[in-house]
Amino acid sequence: MTANFAGNAAQARNPVWPKSSTTDDTGRYEITELLPAPYRITASKPGYTTTSWGQQPGTDPPTPLAIGDNDIHAQVDIALPRFGAISGQVVDDFGDPVEGVAVQVSQIRFSEGRRRLNNAGPAQLTDDLGHYRAFGFSAASTC
Repeated sequence: MTANFAGNAAQARNPVWPKSSTTDDTGRYEITELLPAPYRITASKPGYTTTSWGQQPGTDPPTPLAIGDNDIHAQVDIALPRFGAISGQVVDDFGDPVEGVAVQVSQIRFSEGRRRLNNAGPAQLTDDLGHYRAFGFSAASTC
């Protein structure tokens, strides 16, 4: 099993039996002695988006990995995308910067078969030059 950077925290979780491991210098990890059950395999590292095995960016949580008696699952690989940032400037009709405007980043999510627009973080206020910077976003649909 690998996660793509050294020092990741890898975790196998089910409601009753969570276990964790830290990746080695090559990004490999091993989680042993798991009871037969479905598990969500998750990797995390500061500066990167926490990601579960089989998860697609901007989607609902993935289907857990089913572990049976004496099962060995190799190459349960997880790629961690870096956090993203969105920045820009707000100007008025004359091209002059506007201070104190709340800029809200939203994310399109699917829930109950429908697209929903959800806030992707707190609103950011523009500075005296009309600039804003929102950060800490995962790779997903934002608008």
